[in-house]
Amino acid sequence: MQIKYYPEPENIMAVKELIAQCALTDNIQYDISPDNIDEPDFVCIVVLNEDNSANAFAIAYIMDSEIEITGLVHPEFRRQGIFSSIIDSIRAKYLKPVVLFGKKNYPNFNEFCSALGFNSLEEECLMKYEGQLPQDFEEMYFETEGDASYTAYFYNENDEHVGYLNVSESGNCSTIHDVFIFDELRGKGYGKRMMQTILSDIAKRNKYAILHVSKSNKIAYHIYKSLGMNEISSIIYRKTGD
Repeated sequence: MQIKYYPEPENIMAVKELIAQCALTDNIQYDISPDNIDEPDFVCIVVLNEDNSANAFAIAYIMDSEIEITGLVHPEFRRQGIFSSIIDSIRAKYLKPVVLFGKKNYPNFNEFCSALGFNSLEEECLMKYEGQLPQDFEEMYFETEGDASYTAYFYNENDEHVGYLNVSESGNCSTIHDVFIFDELRGKGYGKRMMQTILSDIAKRNKYAILHVSKSNKIAYHIYKSLGMNEISSIIYRKTGD
């Protein structure tokens, strides 16, 4: 068994075959290609058999204070300690605390985390805009910075800067994140108006909008729900005590 970091392009086919097998049994989907395995903020890990087929795959997001890991193991190779070996390898390589995350309905995910001493941390859901904007909502003036992915800065009727958000573009999807309103201007409806304006802008470009929000952020969650964003999946984050 080999644990390989930054796998060569010839290993991509083995990973895709592994993902296809897990999709059949667990409905787990990943998108991986030679173009997206060498980003500076994450590491791709593949575990290979002697015939160079893949029996496990993981992505580790390397952050300043911790590492977030998700991945999968081929159904025939589970309960053999393979993913535990991946975690141990990452810990030894980077010497940082590890956070595991996976979809809420991943088979045996919670059981696996508990066995390794990973405690519940938070639940984050993916929401997709499926509503209809009111005809009479008051759009806010905003300007953008950047091209394919950008930051939008919003202003009120007095040309006062009230907040911003970031939008990442990928194909026909726009992902909204980092929504921020200045402290002294919160509670005045600016957050909702910002979201309505950006959702309108995304719709005009014939794209669909998604975002991630922590279930513990009840105010933001209910604002997004009121705008017509519906929860389509949920991810559980679990962290060790180290």
